[in-house]
Amino acid sequence: MKKVLLFIISLLFITGCSSKDNHINAKVNNNELILKEQVIDSLKFSDISLMYEKGTSTFRVTITNTGEKISPESLNIIFKSKSDSVITILDGTFGEIDKGTSIDLTLTSDVDLSDAYKIEYEIK
Repeated sequence: MKKVLLFIISLLFITGCSSKDNHINAKVNNNELILKEQVIDSLKFSDISLMYEKGTSTFRVTITNTGEKISPESLNIIFKSKSDSVITILDGTFGEIDKGTSIDLTLTSDVDLSDAYKIEYEIK
């Protein structure tokens, strides 16, 4: 019994389960207008997450091309406040996407976007 208990304690120590949660101070933006799926032209933006932690906002989105091959010059992701003023714009430039293909895009900013109200996508 002592060996089993010692093994469990060792396992907790090694895996870090007994340490503090690193995301305890993270602010997750669960605003419906941030997380909602949007389709712009032939690009579908889905599986969105936005978190602010340790001075950095991390925005993640899956972009799926539902039309023909596309190679946009740029993609601007515009974060707005409840009063519709622009908080910041992130450049999400990427290469071409074939029809039916998805890419995962992760962007970071030093701006606290935990209170952003909505997102607009601008494809050029």
